[in-house]
Amino acid sequence: MGKNFKKKNKFLLSKVEESNLVLVENIGESYPIINVRENNLSTDFLNQNQLKLLENIISNKTTIKKLSLKEIMIKIDEVWAKKSCLNNRERKDSLSLDDFLIKSSQEKGIKVVGLEDLSITIEYINKYTYEKFDDDRLKEIIVAKLNNINQNIKHSNCKIEKKYRTKSYDYNFNKNVEHPILAERNINWMRKIPSFLNEYKKVFIAVGIGHLDYENGLLNLLKNEGYSITPIKI
Repeated sequence: MGKNFKKKNKFLLSKVEESNLVLVENIGESYPIINVRENNLSTDFLNQNQLKLLENIISNKTTIKKLSLKEIMIKIDEVWAKKSCLNNRERKDSLSLDDFLIKSSQEKGIKVVGLEDLSITIEYINKYTYEKFDDDRLKEIIVAKLNNINQNIKHSNCKIEKKYRTKSYDYNFNKNVEHPILAERNINWMRKIPSFLNEYKKVFIAVGIGHLDYENGLLNLLKNEGYSITPIKI
C-alpha cells in the first residue's frame, strides 16, 4: 500500500515513534545476493513478448538468468497483483510498508532489526513456494501469468488487498496455517522475539499479515508464551 497509506494512518506512525525498537522481516535488497550467481536460467521457453514483459518486471539491478523459476514466479505475482488489485494512486506509490517503516524509524533514530537474514528468506522461497511443481510446470505457469498480464486479465484474488485497505481483515485463530513458509518462519522468529521484547520493552513488529493470522501465527504464539494480546482500533 505504500507510504500514502501509512501517512493516512498516523496512529501507526505514532506507535513507531513510541517504540525503542522496530522489528521487520528482513533488511536490505536481494540483488547483491543474486548477482554473485552464475547465469544458469535459460529463457528459451519464453516468446519475444513474454521475455520483454518479464524484463520490465525484473529490476534492472539484476538479470533474469540469475534468478530461479520460483523467484521469477514470486515477482510476477507481486507485479500482477499490484496491477490488478491496487488503485492508480497505490500503484504509483512504490515504497513498501517495510521500506517506509525502516526509513521512518531510522530518521527518528530508532533501531531497526531484521528477524531473519535476507539470504534465509530467499532459501525459504526456493524451498517452499510452488513446492509440488517441477520446472516444466513452473515454466508453463510463468508463461500463463505473463500472458494474463499482457492481455490485462485481472488477478483472481484481490480480497486481501481490499480487506487490508479497509482494515476489515478477519483473523482465524482456530485454523492452522497451511503454508510451510509461514509456519516455519513464525517458529524461528519466536525464538528471537521474546528476548527483544524483554530487552527493549516497547517494540513495533511489522510483518506480513499472513504471519499474524492462524493458530500457529505470531499473535497466537505470543499469547501461548504468556503475553497479553489487545486489539487496537485504528
